[in-house]
Amino acid sequence: MKQARVVAEEAAVTRFAPPESQVDVMQPVAASCDANRYGGKELGRMSDKTILMALGVLALAFALSGSVHAVTYYVDQSHPRRSDNNPGTQALPWKTINHAATVLQAGDTALVKEGTYNVGASPGWAVPAVNPSHSGTRDNPITFRAYPGHKVTITTSGGQAAIGSAGKDYIVWDGFVVDMADRLKGIIICDAKECVIKHCEVIGNYIPTGDNHDGIRIERAEACRIQHNIIRGVRGDSPNSAGVKVYSKGAKNLIVEDNYIYDNTAGVFDKDFGVQNTYRRNYFTRNQTPFYGNNQGGPAVYYIYDNVFDGRIELHAANTGTEVHDNLVRADRLVGAWAGGVVHGKIWNNIVISKSPSIMACQIKKAPLTNALAYMDYNLYDAEPAYDFGEYTSDRQRFTLAQMRSTGFEKNSRVVSSLNDVFEDRKSCRLLAKWKTAGRYNDALGPENVAVLLDTARYGPSGSGR
Repeated sequence: MKQARVVAEEAAVTRFAPPESQVDVMQPVAASCDANRYGGKELGRMSDKTILMALGVLALAFALSGSVHAVTYYVDQSHPRRSDNNPGTQALPWKTINHAATVLQAGDTALVKEGTYNVGASPGWAVPAVNPSHSGTRDNPITFRAYPGHKVTITTSGGQAAIGSAGKDYIVWDGFVVDMADRLKGIIICDAKECVIKHCEVIGNYIPTGDNHDGIRIERAEACRIQHNIIRGVRGDSPNSAGVKVYSKGAKNLIVEDNYIYDNTAGVFDKDFGVQNTYRRNYFTRNQTPFYGNNQGGPAVYYIYDNVFDGRIELHAANTGTEVHDNLVRADRLVGAWAGGVVHGKIWNNIVISKSPSIMACQIKKAPLTNALAYMDYNLYDAEPAYDFGEYTSDRQRFTLAQMRSTGFEKNSRVVSSLNDVFEDRKSCRLLAKWKTAGRYNDALGPENVAVLLDTARYGPSGSGR
């Protein structure tokens, strides 16, 4: 069993019990049974029938106060009787997703049927063109879902995001294709909590810009999830063009999981002060930089595990206690940081396949070894690793694997000669038996199931992971 970091990430989605009522239903009964309140006479004693009736009324009141009358509505712009003046039934559907967003209340669902929907222009850079008018609740979110088996594509006539949530909590977008078509954003969640983007496909393209250009942008949002999506083609002239952009210190306890993120300038750019954000079970490939960490504000902390990275993990500035473990990294670098403040990192159980003469296992340019790392061990390399700390300081430190071991790090890390010494075969990527218990906790090295992560058919609106 892998000993993955779970406390912070599961706290992001824990379903707390509803608050206890401010009314103590037993107190009135106990008080009424107090005969001393009535001069020693038992006039205050209730009959069993009265007590049961009172409790029944209270129970009904509590049930009604917490109930949600959930409604499923339909949007079908191709229906011959479509109209936003309709009741939104399957026989009389609405015409636009925009109208659905004004109507849906907690617990409601809008099922959107096949077609390409132009949702117009957003009113501002931080607000999507389709922004719900109401919030859901933790147990009764508002859900926008592509009708099962239907391809629903969303475009805009403006330059900003098509869908998402600005200021509304517990919103779910499920199963849509968002074609950015020269827009700066596809989906945005801003100033909201516990929103979910899942089973979507976000399609970007090259824009000649160094400004913020994001497939999915999460800003000042808490405990949101991005899961089972395809995010591709968001390219520009800097890492500001990112498949997933996480911005501002309010973006915390985010979970990005089970996504196929490819052909972007930056796969993920967790740009500013990300707090306890988790990246797990994603497949990053053909990105200029798969993961680009904090470069302003801080300190940030990430939990990065069970991913496949075709490229290096760049933590960059102001990281404290970030954990990188159980990943497969197919590149000649494992972890790096060009800017300052990366301290107390923890790196273990990673497999690094470079097909190169050497691997830069860890390069932290503004911190000495003793500050940069809290733990590094049980990693597997297919070439001799090197380590470089403090290049931008007056005391640069360079180490070989043997020298790292002498400092107490990497004592159980190993070097193999080729990929064939790691996996049974290249297709299944099943570990050889000797690596299945070679990890920090006698667990397996690398992701739990590489073949599943590499199966691109499992992601997106029509993926097998639905």
